[in-house]
Amino acid sequence: KSKDFGLCQVCLNKNIVKSSDVVHHIIPLDEDRNKALDRDNLICLCHKCHNKIHNDMKDNGKKKLIEEKLFELIEGRG
Repeated sequence: KSKDFGLCQVCLNKNIVKSSDVVHHIIPLDEDRNKALDRDNLICLCHKCHNKIHNDMKDNGKKKLIEEKLFELIEGRG
């Protein structure tokens, strides 16, 4: 959380300052447990954004694109 200053990175990208409730694993743990504590695989999200991302990722056609966008958001942090 400290790396993202406790802010939702998706909201911040939209110029909205909102506290994060969740630390999300971009590459899900059921795909790669070795990424559990990898800071480059973690992003702070608010509950609303987290739910939307998980819902959108159910569509396998969107999953890779969503992961890429989230990685882009964290590239410039820290």
